[in-house]
Amino acid sequence: MNNVERIDKEINSLRERKVQLLKNRTVKCSYCEKRTALTNATVIRRFSYVPPSGCTDGAYWAFNGEYNYYCAKCGHFSRAYIFDWEKEGKTNNHVSSNPEKRKYDIDRVSLHVFIETHYSYFGEHLDDYDKGGTIDELREKDKKQKQAEKDRRW
Repeated sequence: MNNVERIDKEINSLRERKVQLLKNRTVKCSYCEKRTALTNATVIRRFSYVPPSGCTDGAYWAFNGEYNYYCAKCGHFSRAYIFDWEKEGKTNNHVSSNPEKRKYDIDRVSLHVFIETHYSYFGEHLDDYDKGGTIDELREKDKKQKQAEKDRRW
């Protein structure tokens, strides 16, 4: 084995190790504050209906940038979203003077960034097209939606 092959093998091994380490990370529920391994965690993407506009633009569903983390330990849904002004770092006029509200905002934004960074490592991914329901209802709707998409491809 030459040096290049050996280095490629080491790189692949390190990538696999990195994936395993990322999968072992945990996410904290903002309600009960218990931690869950990402491989056992559920994340939900929220979609919004966009009505038709003009003559040629039909109605469709668009990801609105909001995630929900479902905590299986307490059954709470934690919302995770970022406003445009937060993305731009313009918080001067929007920062709450209420410490509880400020903590909620920090937790909400931190969770959003965490989910976007680690999305592929979550054990379960659900898409919600009509705002809500129980976790079992969301799982059933998601299953039907994914089957319908699969049927359309054929």
